[in-house]
Amino acid sequence: MSGSVEVLYAVAFGDAQTGVAVGSHGAALLTTDGGTTWTRAATGLDGYLGAAVFTAPHTVLVGGEGGLVLSRTLP
Repeated sequence: MSGSVEVLYAVAFGDAQTGVAVGSHGAALLTTDGGTTWTRAATGLDGYLGAAVFTAPHTVLVGGEGGLVLSRTLP
């Protein structure tokens, strides 16, 4: 487990191995092993993130409060 104490609101997978979970206070967790392990990803935010969707197997869009949208390409 990640050790995160933040509340998580959304999880999405681009393929069987690559996923992201997002939540309160800008929390974002990444997995590249199907969810066995999760690592924190810095967003630089302290706000609500409540949606995640993959647009390609390794490209994720994350939505948050105030219409915020982040994009990230994962390994």
